[in-house]
Amino acid sequence: MVDINQAQPSAAAPSAPTGAPTDTTGQGLIAALIAQIRAKIKIPANLKDAYKRIVSAGLKIMFDAKTHKMVLDTINAGGDLGKNIGEGAAGLVFLIYKQAKNPPPQLMIPAGMEFVLQAFEYIEKTQLVPYTPANLSTAIKVMTRTVLQQSGANVSALDKAMGASPQAPPGAPPAPGMIANKMGGA
Repeated sequence: MVDINQAQPSAAAPSAPTGAPTDTTGQGLIAALIAQIRAKIKIPANLKDAYKRIVSAGLKIMFDAKTHKMVLDTINAGGDLGKNIGEGAAGLVFLIYKQAKNPPPQLMIPAGMEFVLQAFEYIEKTQLVPYTPANLSTAIKVMTRTVLQQSGANVSALDKAMGASPQAPPGAPPAPGMIANKMGGA
């Protein structure tokens, strides 16, 4: 079983880009935020084993040598980093839920949060792309909104509570994330 707090990518990390922009936070700022966020994720005792299995499956996809390129493609996709990571994490949640046997639906958001946090820990460690705490916030909002919306929830109250969120065009389904798209999920 993978310890979600100690999981490391199995693929070799790319070297850090030269001339990284000054808004790249590095120096552990994101790590401190991640620790605060992770401390607030509360999993009921009766669901901890299921949560560990879901997260372990997601981390295997994220950091396995055969599929890690999809994570790198999501990170390097250009555009809004937070949106890319959030959609990718949501897509990964739906991919795992599609393949799992009766996973508890109340673990979708916590698992998606862990996937977002793992992605940002990886980005901070590798300095692969410039990032800010605002990117982390956006990723969490996009992941949460996407998972809830694709699960059939009315997200208008969530939008009000979290502030204006990027909206899909009327009638268009929300993007499930690059990972799920490439693996045939969601």
